Amino acid sequence: MDSVRTPLFAPIRVLNQGMRHRGARHQLPLAGSSRTELIVLDVVFAFGVIALFALIGLLAKAVDKL
Repeated sequence: MDSVRTPLFAPIRVLNQGMRHRGARHQLPLAGSSRTELIVLDVVFAFGVIALFALIGLLAKAVDKL
Protein backbone atom coordinates (compact mmCIF):
# COMPACT_ATOMS: atom_id res chain seq x y z
CA MET A 1 0.00 0.00 0.00
CA ASP A 2 2.91 2.39 0.47
CA SER A 3 3.57 2.47 -3.26
CA VAL A 4 0.04 3.71 -3.84
CA ARG A 5 0.42 6.57 -1.38
CA THR A 6 3.78 7.85 -2.58
CA PRO A 7 3.72 9.72 -5.87
CA LEU A 8 5.81 8.30 -8.64
CA PHE A 9 7.52 11.57 -9.54
CA ALA A 10 8.30 12.84 -6.03
CA PRO A 11 12.11 12.76 -6.49
CA ILE A 12 11.80 14.79 -9.69
CA ARG A 13 9.78 17.46 -7.89
CA VAL A 14 12.45 17.72 -5.21
CA LEU A 15 15.13 18.19 -7.88
CA ASN A 16 13.06 20.83 -9.67
CA GLN A 17 12.53 22.77 -6.46
CA GLY A 18 16.26 22.76 -5.81
CA MET A 19 16.99 24.01 -9.31
CA ARG A 20 14.46 26.81 -8.98
CA HIS A 21 16.44 28.48 -6.23
CA ARG A 22 19.63 28.55 -8.25
CA GLY A 23 19.71 31.41 -10.68
CA ALA A 24 21.23 31.21 -14.13
CA ARG A 25 23.30 34.28 -13.32
CA HIS A 26 25.40 32.43 -10.77
CA GLN A 27 28.50 31.25 -12.55
CA LEU A 28 31.57 29.58 -11.17
CA PRO A 29 34.61 31.83 -11.25
CA LEU A 30 37.15 30.69 -13.79
CA ALA A 31 40.40 30.22 -11.93
CA GLY A 32 43.37 31.79 -13.71
CA SER A 33 41.58 32.53 -16.95
CA SER A 34 41.81 35.94 -18.48
CA ARG A 35 39.83 37.50 -21.27
CA THR A 36 42.53 36.74 -23.86
CA GLU A 37 42.54 33.07 -22.90
CA LEU A 38 38.80 32.93 -23.48
CA ILE A 39 39.15 34.66 -26.85
CA VAL A 40 41.85 32.18 -27.88
CA LEU A 41 39.58 29.29 -26.87
CA ASP A 42 36.77 30.76 -28.97
CA VAL A 43 39.07 31.08 -32.00
CA VAL A 44 40.35 27.51 -31.58
CA PHE A 45 36.78 26.27 -31.33
CA ALA A 46 35.77 28.16 -34.47
CA PHE A 47 38.72 26.71 -36.43
CA GLY A 48 37.84 23.25 -35.14
CA VAL A 49 34.27 23.59 -36.39
CA ILE A 50 35.49 24.82 -39.79
CA ALA A 51 37.94 21.90 -40.01
CA LEU A 52 35.17 19.46 -39.13
CA PHE A 53 32.91 20.79 -41.89
CA ALA A 54 35.81 20.66 -44.37
CA LEU A 55 36.46 17.04 -43.43
CA ILE A 56 32.80 16.18 -43.89
CA GLY A 57 32.85 17.91 -47.29
CA LEU A 58 35.89 15.90 -48.39
CA LEU A 59 34.24 12.71 -47.20
CA ALA A 60 31.10 13.58 -49.18
CA LYS A 61 33.18 14.16 -52.33
CA ALA A 62 34.91 10.81 -51.87
CA VAL A 63 31.59 9.02 -51.44
CA ASP A 64 30.20 10.83 -54.49
CA LYS A 65 33.07 9.48 -56.65
CA LEU A 66 32.18 5.92 -55.68
